[in-house]
Amino acid sequence: MSDYYYWKHYKRMSDSTIDHDASLDLTKNGKIKELHFRADLREPHLTFLTGFIEIAKKYDCLLLDIQGNLISPEEKQVYKLIKLSNSYKFLTNHEKFLNDLSHL
Repeated sequence: MSDYYYWKHYKRMSDSTIDHDASLDLTKNGKIKELHFRADLREPHLTFLTGFIEIAKKYDCLLLDIQGNLISPEEKQVYKLIKLSNSYKFLTNHEKFLNDLSHL
């Protein structure tokens, strides 16, 4: 048995809406079973992402991306993985990303 918590955060910016979410699954004795978060890379200064990196450092966690890459919670390593992600590729050049998909 576990306790599951989910957070969704929308922040209206002048030209878009920033959308973050996180979930936490605790075991019956209160230990973290799983912590998942998705940070919107359009957020100025990446405040949400930086906060989760700090939480991971504080609790001596490792971070795992959706492709199975495991890293320590250091901004340099996280940013390196971000640049390899489909989200980043879409945000930086959506036309190229979509064209590349059409060739699969």
